[in-house]
Amino acid sequence: MYATSATALLIGVAALAMLDAERHAEGAAITSYGTALWWAMETVTTVGYGDMAPVTTTGRLIAGALMIGGIALLGIVTATLASWLVERVAEQDEASQAATRKQVADLSEEVRALAARTHRVDLASVDTDSLRRELASRGVVAQHASSDN
Repeated sequence: MYATSATALLIGVAALAMLDAERHAEGAAITSYGTALWWAMETVTTVGYGDMAPVTTTGRLIAGALMIGGIALLGIVTATLASWLVERVAEQDEASQAATRKQVADLSEEVRALAARTHRVDLASVDTDSLRRELASRGVVAQHASSDN
């Protein structure tokens, strides 16, 4: 919104200044506000067809200022867009980190609960095949084909 308003203001003011500087100059191509406005738009966008050029020193100074202003506005718009994108990526990264922290907390709690259960269980009575299948079904370990050795 601000960049659009600033661009419109820059073009309008530059067109008026150029018209004032060039209107009565000999050999000037910019002699009406419409022509000056078109010249300002093609100059600020760095298109510059070459169909019109200022002939007075004042007009050339205005043209130089408008060229620099156009490049500056392009830089501002680019920087604003980049800043917005970085902010969105940071928000997504923070949400992802929060989910990861919750998963780590949940897993830590589950490990504590399992550790407490193992103190009460006689590990000699655990069926290792059943344990392996249970861990594989949860994706904790890869499921291997049973080998009869």
